[in-house]
Amino acid sequence: MCKRSSDSPDTVVIIGGGELAVSAIQTCQPGQGNQRLVHSHTVYVVAGAAGLICAETLRKENFAGKVILLASEDYAPYDRPKLSKALDSDGTKIVLRKEDFLKEHDIDLRKSSKVESIDFDQKTVSIIGATNETIDYTHLVIAVGQRVRQLAESVTGGKWNNIHYLRTLDDAKALHEAANGKRIAILGSSFIGMEVAAYFVGKATSITVISRTRVPYQAAFGPEVGEAIKTELFDKKGVTFIPDVSIEAYTGVNEVLQSVRLSDGTTVEFDVLLAGIGTVPNTDFLHNTSLSLHPTTKALIVDEYMATNIPYVYGAGDCVEFPLASHDNVRCTIGHWNIAHSQGRTAALSVVGKRKPIQSVPYFWTTIFTKSIRFAGFGEGVSDTFIHGSLNGLKFVAYYLREGRVVGAASLMYDPVVSRFAELLAKGAVITKEAVMEDPELTKTAEKVFAVPH
Repeated sequence: MCKRSSDSPDTVVIIGGGELAVSAIQTCQPGQGNQRLVHSHTVYVVAGAAGLICAETLRKENFAGKVILLASEDYAPYDRPKLSKALDSDGTKIVLRKEDFLKEHDIDLRKSSKVESIDFDQKTVSIIGATNETIDYTHLVIAVGQRVRQLAESVTGGKWNNIHYLRTLDDAKALHEAANGKRIAILGSSFIGMEVAAYFVGKATSITVISRTRVPYQAAFGPEVGEAIKTELFDKKGVTFIPDVSIEAYTGVNEVLQSVRLSDGTTVEFDVLLAGIGTVPNTDFLHNTSLSLHPTTKALIVDEYMATNIPYVYGAGDCVEFPLASHDNVRCTIGHWNIAHSQGRTAALSVVGKRKPIQSVPYFWTTIFTKSIRFAGFGEGVSDTFIHGSLNGLKFVAYYLREGRVVGAASLMYDPVVSRFAELLAKGAVITKEAVMEDPELTKTAEKVFAVPH
């Protein structure tokens, strides 16, 4: 690690939340040891993937001031996506960086620190929790992530102790202990719901998924791929899937929910109910401030440099709405780890005066019963799908089209097609339906694109 002055008046405060894998801190090149490229004090709000990457990038870029990483949980930043795949994860084994590493690189992690308020005029952050204090900052990075959407007691008819949600390590431990050897019902059929359903196969006595959509993953992968995943994986594992329904009534005693009645007349009995009904930006504490938030979603609005409408204040992670360069700069909120990584790095570069617009292509994967599904692109507004391969054999590539242009791709057992597609999008290539019909694995297309200097 490069030497830095310890008496810098500048502080970056990072308020963060999120999840992702992190890269290694790079060592200084010869001759850089005493350089002090930046003289500022940064506070980073909430310690998660985007926040951690931002903090590390500041140190890589020889940022000389304080870096304060605020974490609302009593843990160092950890790999959150693993929770739904392995509820019994050991918290010490899924941390992204050990606390000794953070200390070594002079990143001040403050656990159990919840942001109470921010004064943008005075440049202060007030925190409560392990300590109650007000921190001065010169730069602020807000990466507070999202929180789970919860069922209102006015809807469920009371407070039920066996309704669970999944966002944190403590949530995962509680759900594992509660549903092991019991009957579990899962409300929601997207990533959290289906990954938890897969986890409990062989552990719970029965698993019932209650879905508003016809098939699982319908919004993410479309009805054809969703139907194949349900039929070839979940049905064969004994998971009961009830489609196109909502809950009309909740019944229980002594604060224990025992059953729900669905809109099709079905009654589902269970011991534990997991509600996986989505997330919302964790920006409540910003609602009455001068920061620009999306009027409906309340996501923090940033530009391509992760800058907000207030000078020296930046955002990163899935609490922000940003312009997606690979898809005509459509403004969106994305929760993928690679986007969080890129946003954290972009925010840090803006702090140190090396502004560079974010250019990443969304890319993620999910693992179900050892099967890995990969996706790249941005699939909103899809009007057509082209399938190459066999859905029934779970070996396929699905291309998602909008106005004749391929905007997303998903694959199972067809690597590295999705990675190739992501690389093509990153190069600015426009891929049509005719192109994928003629060259479904994109080998010829890639040869043409990568042969042209960019």
